[in-house]
Amino acid sequence: DGRVLDLVVVGVESSLWLAEQFAANMRSAFPTLRVVAASANKVLASLTAVANDATCGAMTPGFTVFPSGHTPAASVRDAVALVVSHSGQTFPSLNASRALAKAGAIVFAAAGSQDTVIASDVLGQSFALGAAHSRRQFSTDAGIRLAEAASLTTVALHVLLTEVLYALAVEVRGMAPATHDDCALVDADLADLKALHDDAIDKNVPMLCEPATAAPAGDVENPSAAGESPATTRPYDEAVYHGQRWGNHVVEPFLAFGLSVLYVLVTVTVAAPVLGVVAKALGAPGSLTYAINALDALLYAFFPVVAALGLRAAQGRELLARFGKRTILV
Repeated sequence: DGRVLDLVVVGVESSLWLAEQFAANMRSAFPTLRVVAASANKVLASLTAVANDATCGAMTPGFTVFPSGHTPAASVRDAVALVVSHSGQTFPSLNASRALAKAGAIVFAAAGSQDTVIASDVLGQSFALGAAHSRRQFSTDAGIRLAEAASLTTVALHVLLTEVLYALAVEVRGMAPATHDDCALVDADLADLKALHDDAIDKNVPMLCEPATAAPAGDVENPSAAGESPATTRPYDEAVYHGQRWGNHVVEPFLAFGLSVLYVLVTVTVAAPVLGVVAKALGAPGSLTYAINALDALLYAFFPVVAALGLRAAQGRELLARFGKRTILV
């Protein structure tokens, strides 16, 4: 057919790992496919590089991405290129998609939403009301994730790409028998994948996304020990419960600082340190005045610690967590 490659999958960082895994899965499922997975930076470098004095006219590492004997542009011409980027605007991936499209590749994208720069700038997707879908972008619909580790987006993209592979296998197996040799997955394999898919939708998703009972209270390591039946506690309940307790740890410094400021403002404004007021109410002798004032001064100095301990006691958390020396595990 004149093509050098059938599929080029690109990405950076965690998206590159997903691209490589998807390329490996595609090779396993469709042994006759000519597939390459590469860093978007290398693809961009190889498609836009020119011989210059910096390289003395020699090949650069970017030229190792595509098969030898062909220019990078010739290697990707008429090939399907899948750009994996959750944001859809990662600079290397975005510019690599532009270079791939310019070289004649048929560019698709896998992202976390439909409204991405790659979709509008490279895939020609219009977001005007009533605009037709370009059918070139796959989306997890995870959306923009702020201040969050890449675990959720990585898993979502991995599931999405697995669904793409499954759909391709079903399509090939549904074609004429002569094409069945192009797909290593037999009907029994597809049945197993469908069963896993159905279980995820019918069982796992509700367990993860829907509460079964009120959030458990008590034992942080074992919510069911606090009167919650293991049969009725869902992962959603435990995730929310542990998330709330983790959130309490995170906001503790800010709450402790706020309580300290409030304590200083109130006691200084009304000239009534707490220990001094208590001692006076109990009829402490005047000879203890200086000692009580010294204790009040110490309370001012260490009130953030006192506030943190009070918060932990009120929230049922471990009192001495993160106190004492620290240990680094390498």
